[in-house]
Amino acid sequence: MSRNKRAWQPKGRHINSLMRGLRLIAMESNGLEDDGTAKLGIDASLPTMRTLASLGNADHLIRRLQHNWLVMVVVIIRDWRGDIDTAHHFFIGKGQRINDLAEDVQPALEKVRGEVNEKFIIDWGWIAEILPNSNQDKKQDQEAYMNRAEEYLQVFIQNRHLKPVGQEEKAA
Repeated sequence: MSRNKRAWQPKGRHINSLMRGLRLIAMESNGLEDDGTAKLGIDASLPTMRTLASLGNADHLIRRLQHNWLVMVVVIIRDWRGDIDTAHHFFIGKGQRINDLAEDVQPALEKVRGEVNEKFIIDWGWIAEILPNSNQDKKQDQEAYMNRAEEYLQVFIQNRHLKPVGQEEKAA
């Protein structure tokens, strides 16, 4: 007996659980699109990436559906001693499409960039993480989300802008 199998499509709560923790990364170091905007990268768990690939509608699920977002605008600097530091700002966008947050991201990014000496900037842009839909204790959760975002930023800097341990240049 042959039945036509319809492709599985996640709904409501399943989409939210699938997307939770997914990050969009728009940093200058990603490279630039033809229009001059930063290329968008995705950082998500392997199961989430596999599911998005099999569904074929990742753009719709990520960018066109409304989510709760933790957005971090960040400027990464290397000072005259070679030390790396950041200037960053967090905000939460609840129940919005990521493109609808652009009017908040751009001024925040310009403000953060204005706080540092331009000649020390090595990378800049924004990272947005999809948050769970419901929060029991908003203040405690918000604090935890921001702490986790700062930890992620440190790992991001380590992976993208610092040489891995043991990979330092060797003297000839």
